[in-house]
Amino acid sequence: MDEYVEELSAANISQDIVKLLTRMTNNIEKALSLASEQWFIDLYLQTVSLMKSVMKSTVFIEIIRLLKLIDTKEKESILFKFINIWFKDVLYALTSKKNFISFQSQINILELHAEKLGVQGIADAIELLEKGYIRRQANVSLNLVLQEMFIQMQKNIYLVAL
Repeated sequence: MDEYVEELSAANISQDIVKLLTRMTNNIEKALSLASEQWFIDLYLQTVSLMKSVMKSTVFIEIIRLLKLIDTKEKESILFKFINIWFKDVLYALTSKKNFISFQSQINILELHAEKLGVQGIADAIELLEKGYIRRQANVSLNLVLQEMFIQMQKNIYLVAL
C-alpha cells in the first residue's frame, strides 16, 4: 500500500486525490488514469463545493453544477464514492483519526460536520446516500435523487443535529 501511495505521490498528484484514489481502487494504472483526467479533478472539486454547502440553500446550485459534469455511469459511481468517503471522513474527524482522512484540505469543514452530526447523524447520512444510490440504480433521475437526498439531509439530519 505504501508503494502505491508513493507512486501516486510521485506523479505530482495532490494528497487529497492520492488518498481518495487509494480508498477507491487498488489498481495503480486505474488510479493514475483517473488522476490524469480533468473531469475527475473537476468532479472532485465540485463535490467538495457541494459538501461544503450542504447546510446552505446554495446546495441546489451546487447540485446543478455537479450534474453538468456527469455524463456517464462511471462518473455517477465516482460521485457516490466521493460523497461516501466524505461522510466516512466526517466520522474519522469525529473519532480523532485524522490520519485516515482523504479530504485533508477540508479538515476544518469535516470537523464542523462531525461536531454537528455525531455518530448517529453520520450513519443516517450514509444510509440516505445508500438509498439514493439504490434509487439511481432503479433509473430514478440523478437530479431528483440528489435533490431529495440533500433535502432529507438538511431536514432530518443537519437540522435535528442543531
